Amino acid sequence: MSGFDGAIVMTGRSSLNIINPEAIETLVRELVSYLPSEQAPEYQALAIVALKPAIYSCSDLFKLVTELPDGSPAWLTPEKLARGTYHRFAPREDERSFRALERIDWLAMWLNAGFLGHVRIRTRALPASWFRGLRHIRDLEDAIARARHDLAAWMPRRQEAVPERWRDITWMVRHGALVARPIRPDSSLVWYELMTAEALVAEAMLMEHCLNRSSYRTELQAGRARFFSLRTPAGDPQLTLRVPKNGLWEAYRHRNRAPREQDTAAVKGLLDEIAQGMQSPTGATNALPYDADQRERELSFESFIWLLRSQDVELSRKAPVSEDEIEQLIASWLAGAGSDLMVLYDRLLDELSHSHDGEAGEPSDDDAESDAFHHVESAIRDMEPTPLNLRRVRNWCRNWTSSAGHEALLTKFWDLLDAAEQAQYLKEARETWIPEVVQDWLGERCV
Repeated sequence: MSGFDGAIVMTGRSSLNIINPEAIETLVRELVSYLPSEQAPEYQALAIVALKPAIYSCSDLFKLVTELPDGSPAWLTPEKLARGTYHRFAPREDERSFRALERIDWLAMWLNAGFLGHVRIRTRALPASWFRGLRHIRDLEDAIARARHDLAAWMPRRQEAVPERWRDITWMVRHGALVARPIRPDSSLVWYELMTAEALVAEAMLMEHCLNRSSYRTELQAGRARFFSLRTPAGDPQLTLRVPKNGLWEAYRHRNRAPREQDTAAVKGLLDEIAQGMQSPTGATNALPYDADQRERELSFESFIWLLRSQDVELSRKAPVSEDEIEQLIASWLAGAGSDLMVLYDRLLDELSHSHDGEAGEPSDDDAESDAFHHVESAIRDMEPTPLNLRRVRNWCRNWTSSAGHEALLTKFWDLLDAAEQAQYLKEARETWIPEVVQDWLGERCV
């Protein structure tokens, strides 16, 4: 097309004349920006080539141009508009556009992980063929397939444990990811402010909730919200609090469960301090000098891999399984070998999570999945005291208020626990169940 300065793009079924391709390039540069400044332009140029076909295949991100828009390019005259069909990259504020942008953001994380690993980690150096392949991506589905293939290679199951440094409160504080706040709700808990993007990812992984979403990282970086974690002296997170600059605060426990009554005083104390002018260590907001070098330090290779894995599940989530399939899943979980234990367990919890009642974590009798919950409770009571079954019971009690689980831990699994674990589970049982029940489990033992 003579004199056309936009972009002619094939979208699978037809071509689009894009009048503002520079807006797409700007978006990609913003998303792929976690490398040192001297290396960023080269990798961003490659990211633009790789992601453009994926973006162009998302029709929900484009709007048909029916009249000359404000700021339209000089070459787009009324005569050209009358003779041809043109589109503008203009994501709408609706669910379809949001979902499309989520996928593009996920693909950008894939490229960030690949580039960051290639530059910073010798064992993650990528072959030239990987970079050449980025130039031949056809559309969104092709890009997602390549990303999932890489994710499987970059994060084999044996490496899926949360990085130890994320559990190390001393390391996180020393590297500026966490900052202790001068509010102690009681003698055993401490508030920490989450100061970096990696701190948000670590909190999300440890608490198994959604703080790893890109929108929260953007809020942190722009100073639009502050994030806090209520932790034990050992650094184990108990509650996550988000305090937006304008809006209502929200708090969640493990797996997005609602706060407990005893959390109220801790949250109120922190909010009172914020209202009285408690500033973040960087000033009035969390806004940090987010140049490329700073961003690279705050989101590591592991962070991107965790984000890729967790958000890929959300992007590709299937419809809920049937009750028969849930029963088969439970049977597989109870009979499975060690290698498939956690995979089956995660799938089981994913299905059962729709039926818990929030604070107590136990399904109500009106829920369709409550039979599945009680099926597992019954199976726990019949379990043999083996190390594999102990792992199952530990995981079950970590996510559900389980009388069968606590009874099993305090009886037939008792001798498999070390002294610290015995004290921990006994304390949890006494906080959850009436004294007569706990004493019945303990029998003649004086603990």
